[in-house]
Amino acid sequence: MRGRSLPWIAAGALVLAALVLGGPASAGVRTASRPYACSPALRAPGPAGRAELVTASLGATRATLAARSGGGLAQVLAGLRVVVRGPSATVVRPVPKVVTYLLTRGSQVCRVAGTPAPSVIVLAYSGGAHCCDSALGFAASATGVARPLARVDLADFAALRSDRGHVVVRAGEGAFPYTLDNYAMSSEPILLESFDGRAFVNVTRDYPDLVRADARTWDRLFARYPSDLSYLAGWVADESLLGRGASAWRRVATLRSEGRLHGTVGYPSGRGFERQLRAILRARHYPSS
Repeated sequence: MRGRSLPWIAAGALVLAALVLGGPASAGVRTASRPYACSPALRAPGPAGRAELVTASLGATRATLAARSGGGLAQVLAGLRVVVRGPSATVVRPVPKVVTYLLTRGSQVCRVAGTPAPSVIVLAYSGGAHCCDSALGFAASATGVARPLARVDLADFAALRSDRGHVVVRAGEGAFPYTLDNYAMSSEPILLESFDGRAFVNVTRDYPDLVRADARTWDRLFARYPSDLSYLAGWVADESLLGRGASAWRRVATLRSEGRLHGTVGYPSGRGFERQLRAILRARHYPSS
């Protein structure tokens, strides 16, 4: 889900007839070695009324994201649907209008067959200049999908990954950009969300190896760019998840006492940086230390 300079449009109500009657073929991704499959990204927007679709196939089940372009500069979407076709049934569920604006260039639909529950997950890109993504979760059954049961807002480049038999959505924490530094120089500490059929659950702490690798990334960037305090903040966030928050904050205090907590002009420095970072971690439910 990259290259997001222009909004893209999904597929439409016209597609529903195509699905049933065998209309234009859509691209799909079959992945036999994984417990999930994700579609290609949505294509560029077209004229009003043009229908497009993206499809993910897993075994004998196919999940499709479909809508209709409204055209114009607003790139309005209409008739947004998730369509699941199984061996014995085809089920269509609308996506609520409250989230349809999210479905633009780069959005995908994924079919998940593994634990904790079979599901359909839509990775929805907002179409903004910089970010952001949301994940929409639909419970799945032998006859299709239920109404949307969950939504979680994420930072950039959300993607599915499989680990130890579980499928999770990997993305970044969205509370750091523009808060501790400008967007280009902001950290987005790792965030892992699991959809259990009812809700998205933050399971980042269950993957310490990934968190440690993420912490090393922010530590190296801070060593290279010591005035970009958001990199230090990303490291502190990850260290907190690893149970090393106390030692991380001692490092922050040492840097402040040495006069080395000077960030980008216009963003928090010194004790102001510490206060802002603690507020972010508290609001995002990181372990206290």
